[in-house]
Amino acid sequence: MPAPPAPCRFWSPPSSAATSPQTTRSKPIASSPSSLIDLYTLTKGLGENIGPEASDSLGARTAGGKPDRTHLGPDGQRKIGAIAALEFTCLFPQRTNH
Repeated sequence: MPAPPAPCRFWSPPSSAATSPQTTRSKPIASSPSSLIDLYTLTKGLGENIGPEASDSLGARTAGGKPDRTHLGPDGQRKIGAIAALEFTCLFPQRTNH
């Protein structure tokens, strides 16, 4: 099993429109009451860490047995759900005891 992602990664707006979003550990989105969990970067890192075959096991299968690249299977639901839950507790630590 891969190591869990580093906790409490926060998104900050890019310095210019030409710059892609950068993840930092410094602060939530400063100019908005909203928070962002960057699951793209985290799940991409998971896939790169576990490799192509194990990544395929995270997805669901079609009725014909082919990989369904748009839905998670049970293993993917558990692993991606755990990543999202960890990130959520970083953003909302007061909710961790509920």
